[in-house]
Amino acid sequence: MIAVSKLVPTETQGFSIALWRGFETLFLKLLKRVMVIGCLPVVFSACTTVPDQTTEDLVGQRAISWAEALIELDYDGALTYMTPSYQASPRADRYRGDFSGAGFWRSVTLHSVDCAESQAPSRCDVTIIIRMIVPPEVARETPISYDMTWVLLGGQWYLYRK
Repeated sequence: MIAVSKLVPTETQGFSIALWRGFETLFLKLLKRVMVIGCLPVVFSACTTVPDQTTEDLVGQRAISWAEALIELDYDGALTYMTPSYQASPRADRYRGDFSGAGFWRSVTLHSVDCAESQAPSRCDVTIIIRMIVPPEVARETPISYDMTWVLLGGQWYLYRK
């Protein structure tokens, strides 16, 4: 009898421990689902939030993209950065010839962007540094400063050429 009485409490304890682990597992699964459902909107809203970009950053980025298009000899792509009036003018037909030296350009870096107006600028002066190979010194890159003016037209920044 003694052996049976010791066995009964152990089985009861084992059953209650197994029952508790079952509830604990169920509770943890439920908690994970609540956390996932509750946190997903926060995570997705954080991913879709775009940091504020200053006008200088935006114009500088467009200037670099324009120069990189020319480095890649993508004249049609580079032409899209020019003002719409320039794109529609007869000068657009000579655009490739105007920048035929871009084949010697190797890299470009932004030097400065000045949008003097403080509130809502409509014009920015930009200087980029183009590293290019100048014949006959083809073994050495030479930095060249290139100044340009960008204007805001219809909500988009364009490179202005006279």
